[in-house]
Amino acid sequence: MDGHDVLTYNCLNLNSDFFSEEVTIIPYTYGAFDPGPYNQSMSAFEDYLGKPYLSDSDGELHVDFFDNRSPIDGKAPAWQIITVYSYEPDFGMDRELILSPMQKLMGSSASWRHEEYRILFRFGEVTKRFLHFDRMSQLAMSKNDKYWALRFAARAIHYLEDNGTPYHTSPGTLSEILKIPLFYGSQFKKISSYHKFHDRYIGYRLWREYAPFIGAVREVEAGVFDGLT
Repeated sequence: MDGHDVLTYNCLNLNSDFFSEEVTIIPYTYGAFDPGPYNQSMSAFEDYLGKPYLSDSDGELHVDFFDNRSPIDGKAPAWQIITVYSYEPDFGMDRELILSPMQKLMGSSASWRHEEYRILFRFGEVTKRFLHFDRMSQLAMSKNDKYWALRFAARAIHYLEDNGTPYHTSPGTLSEILKIPLFYGSQFKKISSYHKFHDRYIGYRLWREYAPFIGAVREVEAGVFDGLT
């Protein structure tokens, strides 16, 4: 989906001391625990604080809603780290990889990691990616590394948000699904178009602070996370 940053931002309690704390930025040192694989040519985990971080297509719709300032003395507030890096999995790290022989059914390696369909069998691994980065965040916290704890948590949030988006959990209605084996090419093109339009519409509305959407995000009560399977 588009608008991960604004969705995450509006879920945060910005009055909390936790999110206002200035956090020291440190290099990535988790390769042994976080092997990926990742597309290093597209995203080598560079820093995006204070820099443009959206793809060109997202940038066509984006409206600035916070001050993405550059770090000061090597530090940035926790809320900014969570907000910016909740978009990070869309920067290219999951693209053009060979992850599963089944990924072609979903279009690409990025689709395999950002979507999950349960049609007799499970296709995709968005839930696994959420759980992986949740564990990575806990590992970083155990090392007193708040920066990477936040950045890993932001990635986990990204996949969790994908998991709550219709076309990331189903390729369409039952009738559209039943047509896929008979009209694969045309159905794939149609469903992909619907998916892209839906994602961009959500981002457009969120970035422009459409009151019903923003209100729904801000007013819902936080629940107790009891795990995903």
